Amino acid sequence: MEQIVGTTETGAVGKGLFRTGARAVDAGNGKNATGRSERKSERTGTSHALVNQHPSWGSFCTKARFFGLQDQDLKLLMQVGRVTHTRDGQQLFCEGECNDVIFIILDGKVKLGKTAHKPHWIDMGPYGMINMDEDEEPVWSGYHVCSASHSLGGLPLTLETCHSLTAVSDGECDLLVLETSSLEKHLALQGRSHQATRIMTSLRQMLC
Repeated sequence: MEQIVGTTETGAVGKGLFRTGARAVDAGNGKNATGRSERKSERTGTSHALVNQHPSWGSFCTKARFFGLQDQDLKLLMQVGRVTHTRDGQQLFCEGECNDVIFIILDGKVKLGKTAHKPHWIDMGPYGMINMDEDEEPVWSGYHVCSASHSLGGLPLTLETCHSLTAVSDGECDLLVLETSSLEKHLALQGRSHQATRIMTSLRQMLC
């Protein structure tokens, strides 16, 4: 049901729940910005184009305007982003992964905090050391719950190149997913520095 998605800060292999971030779309293995190995997992969340008729969109627009976003800003986010529906316990990102996606909670809740793994290493000879705790649930060492209209992650907002926390769906969620590179590209093409500043400032105020 669940898959290994990476290594922890101590090098122990930790089991993560399925990821829903935009970076999980590409198949294959590689290295992230910190040189850590990544294993891409299949996405179980369902994604679709963002449309005004989405049940969670109206509520988000109301709250987003409170934080200073205007209709033209929401239209831009609608063009750039996509909505992903996640199941309970689905991992969005974990500590040490590249921080290149912004998640905005449209509906539902997300746990955000630190996790701790207790690795149990077995020497498999020519196959190397294997962590036998991969089938155990990650243990939270501390977390808080983020609710609708909060944003998570994204280098332009957090100024962190890699995630320092782990985020997991607390029940089913609808999330607006924005790749930071695509968002910055669209803002640059618009050539409106005031709009770019307004969007980033508002999203930063919505950080969980």
